[in-house]
Amino acid sequence: MIGVVGDAWGPGTTLAGGRYRIDAKLGSGGMAEVFRAYDTKLARTVALKVMLADLSSDDGYPARFRREAQAMAAISHPQVVAVHDMGDEPVPYIVMELVEGRSLADLLAARRHLPVTQALDLASQVLAGLAVAHAQGLVHRDIKPGNVLLAADGTAKVADFGIARAAEGTGTILTRTGLMIGTPHFMSPEQVLGRSGIDPRSDLYSVGVMLFQMLTGRLPFEADSGYSIGYLHLTAPPPTLASLGVAAGPVVEAALARALAKDPDQRYPDAESMRAALREPAPAPPPPPQPAFGPPQRPAFGPPQQSAFGPPQAAFGPSQQITLGPSQQTTFVPPQPPRSPGNKAPRGPVSRVCRLVLALALLPLMGLMISQIDSQESTKWVPGIGLLVSPVLGLWLSCSAVTRRGGRLSKGIKISATVGIVFYGALILILLIGAMNDLS
Repeated sequence: MIGVVGDAWGPGTTLAGGRYRIDAKLGSGGMAEVFRAYDTKLARTVALKVMLADLSSDDGYPARFRREAQAMAAISHPQVVAVHDMGDEPVPYIVMELVEGRSLADLLAARRHLPVTQALDLASQVLAGLAVAHAQGLVHRDIKPGNVLLAADGTAKVADFGIARAAEGTGTILTRTGLMIGTPHFMSPEQVLGRSGIDPRSDLYSVGVMLFQMLTGRLPFEADSGYSIGYLHLTAPPPTLASLGVAAGPVVEAALARALAKDPDQRYPDAESMRAALREPAPAPPPPPQPAFGPPQRPAFGPPQQSAFGPPQAAFGPSQQITLGPSQQTTFVPPQPPRSPGNKAPRGPVSRVCRLVLALALLPLMGLMISQIDSQESTKWVPGIGLLVSPVLGLWLSCSAVTRRGGRLSKGIKISATVGIVFYGALILILLIGAMNDLS
């Protein structure tokens, strides 16, 4: 017995000669209502989708509904809701797998946006299911978070295959009842234009919109009406993820931009190609710059480097660790900047006091040389040379004791150096004057 009140099916009503008993209503859309039901023959809980009564009165819709159900029944994939049975009395219905969980729309309503890894995983599962459906000649045409069911173990399953396709009647975006075919926010540009030759690339555009929403928490195009949203799908470029503060990386940015291309020929050719692009690893970061000073840095990746001393050194990446023994541990000391030469005399091996002592010791030596000149006429040239050299040496020792780099000069050193400089300087001056007189 089938209990119908208008378009509402109450709990306890049955279909197919009492085989399916309706327990509760799960949801409804523009084309059908979905109920939790019990299969009394196989003793299992199922989902029962029943076409709305006003659509079932048209011969075209029930026929297409049956063809889509038959095509869906041929799909066996973990990411597609399975179809178990179908019937026509009193209206067309489809018996499907019941997914215990919630939809992606419910998850986004609770969390707004998802982590990048989770969003990519869910999009990859949806694309896997679409790849199988497309191979069977089915185009979903209404991919959106509400039609992606999430099982308790995290498995994503695509639901409602073929409903939008079955409802296509006039070749425009409106049905004869004024309902849009598809959801404006997720419709491809070719759906907005009402083209008849919709192919699987339309579903890829919808997956791109859904992935954008999962990553950013918003839709790429927002407007006040469905027609305004459709116009943006046709004319406006979608914002980038980076412009909205989402750091998904260049690979995801490029994949999303291609999926949301206005021209179907610029999108991925099939679902597997888009799925592979989303799984492509991000490019390796550039190597760090070499320091201006210090030893050269070993490359982070590459084959082992042969050292000039000892065995080859193994290159290592960020995930590897190298442990050095006590004899191998080194400490890096940064290089010191070169010192300016300065204007002071270089530090010599003889101290300041020693220089003054040597300068004063030349005085008695000079006296000895003068006495030798008077007593030995034959060899007086020997002490004469010493008499000329000694004042110069004494003057140099006295001056260098003062200008030598070191601590502060004591009072005694200052006096001794001054006496030496004055005495030897005067003596050199007297010798020069005497030599000039002899020459004249």
